[in-house]
Amino acid sequence: MNKRFVPLLTAPLLASALLTSGRRTAYYSAMETFGVYKRDLLKKRVVAARDDQKAASEQFKDTLTRLKELHAFDGGKLEKTYKALNSD
Repeated sequence: MNKRFVPLLTAPLLASALLTSGRRTAYYSAMETFGVYKRDLLKKRVVAARDDQKAASEQFKDTLTRLKELHAFDGGKLEKTYKALNSD
């Protein structure tokens, strides 16, 4: 990459980062005026991410079960060992 283009790329990235952080601060300030604090917003996001992860995990388990039934796969020795370790 040509050295004279590096500042041309760096400036927009830096400006974008500053504007994004400024918008977040403005968002949190506006929400705080309505009585919703940053910690409450972050807690909601964490709870939502946890719930989404749990749902994805259940969907993956269901898909795995369906694949096992479809192909009549019993899991073999590895699955028996996994279940034995998982039950402890």
